[in-house]
Parts: sequence; structure tokens; C-alpha cells
Amino acid sequence: MRILHISDTHFKKSVKRNDRTVVSSIKKNYPSHLIILTGDVVNDGQGDQYRTATNLLDPFRERLLVCPGNHDYRWEGNFPEEKCVDRYRTYTGYLTPTEHRVTKKNGVAFIEIDSAFETLPFEFASGKVGERQRQWLTDKLDELAGSFEFASGEEGERQRQWLTDKLNELAGSFEFASGKVGEKQQQWLTDKLDEFAGSFEHASGKVGQRQQQWLTDKLNEFAGSFEFASGKVGERQRQWLTDKLKLKELSDLKKVVYLHHHPFIHLNRTMVLRDAKEFMDVCRGKVDVLLFGHKHVANVWRDGKSGDPTKKDVPKSRDKSKKQIPLICACGKTTGDGSAWDIDTDTLEAKAVNLLAAPI
Repeated sequence: MRILHISDTHFKKSVKRNDRTVVSSIKKNYPSHLIILTGDVVNDGQGDQYRTATNLLDPFRERLLVCPGNHDYRWEGNFPEEKCVDRYRTYTGYLTPTEHRVTKKNGVAFIEIDSAFETLPFEFASGKVGERQRQWLTDKLDELAGSFEFASGEEGERQRQWLTDKLNELAGSFEFASGKVGEKQQQWLTDKLDEFAGSFEHASGKVGQRQQQWLTDKLNEFAGSFEFASGKVGERQRQWLTDKLKLKELSDLKKVVYLHHHPFIHLNRTMVLRDAKEFMDVCRGKVDVLLFGHKHVANVWRDGKSGDPTKKDVPKSRDKSKKQIPLICACGKTTGDGSAWDIDTDTLEAKAVNLLAAPI
């Protein structure tokens, strides 16, 4: 069986020349390949972008597998918006945003993993989303209030009550479940936290300065705790994958696992797959092919060895995570550089192709 692995199409409202070229190239040169698109289908998760993506990908509906990326759930790939999740669910036909699918075709089991949902900072679900989010932030702020080193006696009680009131005021003032969280709300929260850090009535002298710095650091840490473009498979999905890989009905099938986030990014905390080690532990020795995108850099590992010696994205000491998986492919930005992989599941061979350079 042949697979065409593409990724990071980042479709926008208007159709670009590269978009048309990629679609035309697939139609002409890969008419029967199963197509796997490993996330970042659209650029900002907006409705008009999903409509464009649907129109472009519609000819491949019967042979297309898709998983979500951070740009599908987040504005500019960083700032979560509940409606983006709902749109992805609607336009891809998923029942829930964390639906895991196993598709069996021609002796191969294709297993989808959603690495974008687990890092959403709030619980996106039906019903009173705002109430759940508000309780989440209240709990976080109460935790912060409880850890502050107050003065002893009545002065400490007064400080504790003042801080508690401030935190409750802050928790109640955040605009939850009101549409786009986005950059403006992110900046708003950061400003509020900075304002709060500077307004605390500290004790006089050196102790007050130490407390002020401590609180400022804590609040900055909290404001910067948004996950941005990072991913996570999560314990529940890892257990689900573990169970699926043990199924007798899949024992004689080749197994292809696909997700969006690159598991070999270690230094950029805003881009990492946060539980990459645990995820790779599940896959090693049980998965035949692993596919992903996210980094916009194409690479291939065969039996743990990079197919491109110029690519030094991970130290050799970390290469152990790639062993016992015969074929691992990272796809670049298909609509940017034409990156794609032509994969033969029988021989586990992968050939790099350029969809922008292929004859159409």
C-alpha cells in the first residue's frame, strides 16, 4: 500500500497559488495513494479557512486521514479559541475533538493521535464552559494565595484577606467563554497580573522587597504558563494507544501512528511534545511507521538513524527514542516548500517528494 504524507498546509481564506499546485499535483501524480495530513490544516482555526480547506481537500475525502495541529485549535497557533475546536470537529466530521480513530486498510492499521487538545489551558466542553474556567482560575489563584509568606499575627491576617479579595476580584474579572481568547485577552491578563503584583501592600524593609519579588516572579510564571504551540498526548490517550496496540485483531497488521507534534524537539518549550518520552515508550517495538509535522522541517529516520546527516536537531544521546521503530517521517510545510513523503507500507521505504516541483 502507498501513502502520501503531507502536513502543515495552513490554508487561509483565500486560495494561494501553492495551494492549487499541491492539490493538482496530488490529483495527477498520486491518484490512488492514501493521504495522511498531520495537522495544521488551517492557519487560525477560522470558519472561512476551514471552508477553503474543505473545498480543496474534498476530492480526496474517500482516501484522506487527518489529525489536528495547534493552528487548528488556536489563533495564530498559540492562543486557544473554543470555536476553533468546534470548527475543527465540524469540518472534519469528528464527534469529539479528542476522538481517536483506527482505520484498517489493506493489511495496515492507521492510528490517529490528537496531540493538540491536551494542552488547551481551559476545559473546552459543552455547557457552562465559563463557570468551569472561572473555577479553574479561582483554584489556581487560591493556591497562589495560600503559598505566600504572610506576616504573623493580625498584620498577617489583614494581608491574607486583602490578597484573597484581590485574587477573587481578578478571577471574576476574566472574560471567560466569550469567544476569542487570543492575543488581546492574553495581554490583558498579563497586564492585570503585573498591576496586581505592583499594588500589594508589602511590609517595610528588606522583607517587603523579598516578598514583592517573590510575588512578581510567581505571577509572571502564571502569566507565562499558557501552552502556546506545544503539544501533549496525555495519559488517557497513551493508555488508549497501549490498549489498541495489544489488540489481537491488529497483531498481524502493519501499524502506522500519526500525530501533529514533533516528538524530537527538546529545547524550544513552546513547540515541544511535552510527554514525548512517555509517548515514544508506548510506540517503541510496537509501531512500524510514525508520522508527524509541526516543525516545518522534513527528515526521516530509518531504524533510529537520520536519513539526512545535516539534520542535527537532537543530540546522539537522545537517539534511543527512535530505535525499534523501523520508519519515522517528519514532513515539512507542504504548501510552503512542497514537502511530502511517498511511503510504501509493504517495504517500509519512504521517498521524499516535492509537490510544488512535480509535473502537473
